[in-house]
Parts: sequence; C-alpha cells; structure tokens
Amino acid sequence: MRVVVDTNVYISSLLFKGKAREAYDLVIANAELYISDFISSELSDKLHSKFSISSKTVREIITSVLSVADNVPATTPLSKICRDADDNYILQLCDTIAADFLITGDKDLLILESYKSTQIISPNDFMKLVV
Repeated sequence: MRVVVDTNVYISSLLFKGKAREAYDLVIANAELYISDFISSELSDKLHSKFSISSKTVREIITSVLSVADNVPATTPLSKICRDADDNYILQLCDTIAADFLITGDKDLLILESYKSTQIISPNDFMKLVV
C-alpha cells in the first residue's frame, strides 16, 4: 500500500497527537510512505513560521520523517485542480507514485474523494479501513 501524508496531518500527528498520530503510526507500520521535497519544505516552513519551532528542532523533525518515508521527486505534469495551488503539488506526488491513499485533513482535497488511482481520505477514515 502506497501512502502520501499531507502536511497538515504531519503537523497534527507531530504536535497534537490524536487520530492523526494514530493514522501516521499505522502508515509507518503497514504501508510504504512517500514524501516529496515540496511536502518536507512546506512542513519545515509551517513548523517554523506558524508554531515558532526552532530551526534545529525542525531539522530533527524532518530527519525523523525522512527516516520512515521515501523521498521521491514528483515527475508527472503538475495539474491545476485545486483552489489552493500548493495542493496540486500533493496530487502530483500521488500521481507520480500511483498512491493508493492520500491522508489529509484539507477539505479542499477531501471533497475530491479521489484523484486518478488515489483515494483521498481523512486520518480517521484511514484508520477505519486499516484496523
């Protein structure tokens, strides 16, 4: 099972625990996790700017994520499907790796329900499917 985790789920799982953390742990234990430079850069930027986490701690978090995820360059053409242009980069990675699931809390992505071969799903719904 190939899975992409959206930046908002990384943030929720790392900072707030709960369902997002449980889903993230399930992905690590049961699936192949993929990340792109775009996602790791966005994660780094948001942890630093929105949550005032030190650069050193952000680097440690990114290193931790990269230790369990395959960093893949998104190579398929960038579609312009989402209102938020950044979401298109997430879908691009899903397309590149033929992801089975995109786990996200982003309503703009969740409303799509799927993109090509990828089912777009919340952390809670992912857990219901896997457990």
